Amino acid sequence: MSRPQASEAAILERNGIALENAVKQPEIASLMEEHGYDSAEIANGKALHEEALKVSRKNKVEGDEATEAYKIYAGIYGRLDEMYSRDRKKAKIVFREDPVTLKKLELTGTIPQAYVAWQKTVSNFYSTLNAESELNWRKIAMKDSELKLLKNIRKLICPNDHNEDFISYKLVA
Repeated sequence: MSRPQASEAAILERNGIALENAVKQPEIASLMEEHGYDSAEIANGKALHEEALKVSRKNKVEGDEATEAYKIYAGIYGRLDEMYSRDRKKAKIVFREDPVTLKKLELTGTIPQAYVAWQKTVSNFYSTLNAESELNWRKIAMKDSELKLLKNIRKLICPNDHNEDFISYKLVA
């Protein structure tokens, strides 16, 4: 059986209480002095304890910030994944008779599960659709213009920005 582990906060609190007792309780102070821990050594321990508290608070704040950032990231990732899945299905239908374009847009096979490969596939899909003018008329058939694609991506990245005129694109026919 393993021993229950105390949290970092519990250990710091317990050490703070021990240091406080070593100063305030005369019996404990005399026992500590017998073992070589005089008031100067205890003051040094208190200083180290204060430093540990500062580091612990800083780590907690950073952990909270990381959790919040991940929540935002997960929301954006989920919406982008939904959008890509929907657009990918439409593109597979529109380009079903054009194997070269299917390969160029990476529409053959399955969607990669690994994040880096998925990100590369999504990036390639949208950048190829936006870059290749001969695909533009087919984007109309998909009922997604460049502006709509860019607005959707903008909404995912900046959900609180309500400026719809962030960019104006002409659809090349």
